[in-house]
Formats: sequence, structure tokens, C-alpha cells
Amino acid sequence: MTQMVYRSLWFLLPKLKLVSKFPTHLDIEATNACNLKCSMCMRNFIQDGEEGCVTPEIVKKILDEFVPYSVKFNWRGEPMLNKGLPYMIQYAKRKGVHEVSFNTNGLLLTPENITQLAHSGLDWIIISVDGATKATYEKIRTGGNFEKLVKNIILLNTVFSDIPNAPRIRLQICKQPLNEHEIPLWENFFRRFSSQLRVGRLFNPQGKGCQVVKQPKGCKQLWQRMTIGWNGDIHPCPSDFMGTCCLGNINDLSIYDAWHSEKMNYYRQMLRVGRNSLLCYKCSSYC
Repeated sequence: MTQMVYRSLWFLLPKLKLVSKFPTHLDIEATNACNLKCSMCMRNFIQDGEEGCVTPEIVKKILDEFVPYSVKFNWRGEPMLNKGLPYMIQYAKRKGVHEVSFNTNGLLLTPENITQLAHSGLDWIIISVDGATKATYEKIRTGGNFEKLVKNIILLNTVFSDIPNAPRIRLQICKQPLNEHEIPLWENFFRRFSSQLRVGRLFNPQGKGCQVVKQPKGCKQLWQRMTIGWNGDIHPCPSDFMGTCCLGNINDLSIYDAWHSEKMNYYRQMLRVGRNSLLCYKCSSYC
């Protein structure tokens, strides 16, 4: 499937409200653990629960059923805490996944794992850098170290520059009141270290501080993607951060059956008719 075909499906399927045989994208959670405690992260509002890493067996089970166009190996935690990440990336590429990526805070990068990632077949490494200065970054990214992050980004560029077909680097900032004044400085400084810069918006998947709305907007995600947690639980979309709308577990339910399940179709139908469901009513996409 070419990039053009994929992008066409990505936009056309939700616009036409057509359900494809399988999702075109999967979010597979490498781990729900994290080495930081960022001020805007929804992990701060989750009750204490079990933490763990997805196993290669779960990843194989998913990708042996079908091959999505793209896979992102993260959801609620820091993927590089999962030591098996390079192997799982390699497996996805061997199976034929066109685009494999993951988001990271970048603080766990080392010469060793950077080299592993460079040779894994990874297409994109996406690093969150939520400030252009030490004071702002470390106020948002609690437990972070700005100097270490910049050093790691420079090292990443140095290693990747010597390896053919190395992953591309996207640096992104989540625009919010604490850092929005620094975005021009951020863009000017970090442009030299990335293949792509992206300014995102503050996203609150559980609606903290938002009012419940009467008419949800036209969300596209239920026609595009699904999310699999580290323990194999299947979720309708990455906004189900608390796991309240779990469709089942990969050990008992196939991706196909989850994608076409009665519950998944119910959530889609609620969006079609402009009504709220348990999945969507607190999502900040509607606030």
C-alpha cells in the first residue's frame, strides 16, 4: 500500500463512515510505566495500578493476524523502558508494516540503544521537548533534565547521520500556557536537529477541566485506528486513557472481531448521530 493510498484511506474512511476490514493504524503500548511525572500527563490522574511491558509474544500475535499500514509503539508510558523495543520494531518491519514509530521523552537514549534503533528499521523517532529553556522544560517535564535531553538529541543526530536509511527525527512541543511564549525560540534552536518539527496542542483525553458537551464533534479515530495496552487489552482509541471502554483482550478476542464488535460499532454510531457515549463524552476533542 503506497503512502498516497494510505493517506487517502486515512481521510476518506471516516468521512464516508466506512469500516475497513482492519484498522489502518495500531497503537501498541510498549509500557505504561514512565520515568517522568509531567504536569499535563493523564498518568497523574490514574489510580495506582499494575505496571508492565508488552511482550514480544503479544506483538507477534497481533501482527501475525494482519499487517496494518502503521504501528506506533506507545500509549501511556515511556517506550524505552521496554528493553525489547528494538526487537519488536524489527518484527513489525519484517512483517511488512510500512511505517513504525514511537514517542519518547528522549532521556533514556544511550549510544548503545541509539545504535540498536538505527538498525532496527524504525521509520520515525518522535521526541517531546516541551520548552526552549531549562526552566520552562523542567517545570513541565517533572523529573526531566534539559541539558541531558539536548545532549541526547545531538548524539542521536550524530549516530544517525553515519547510518544509511536511519530513522527520521521529529521533535515536538505541546503548546500550553507555560511554554507558548518560547515556541519561536524553540523552532529556531531545534530545527537543525530534526527532520520535522511539530507544534501540538494540549490534549486532555479524559476532559479534566472540561464541561460535558451536548453534541460531540466529528471524531475520525474510530474509523482509523485501535489501541492495544501492554497487557493485551484492546481499546477503541488512544483517548480511552483510563481503560473504561475495553473491548476485550488479545488472548481471547481477535483484532478483526474487536474492530467489528457490537461495542465498537455502537461508539461509531453515537458519533454518526452526534450523541455522546461513555467513550467520548469527556474527551477534550469535544471541549
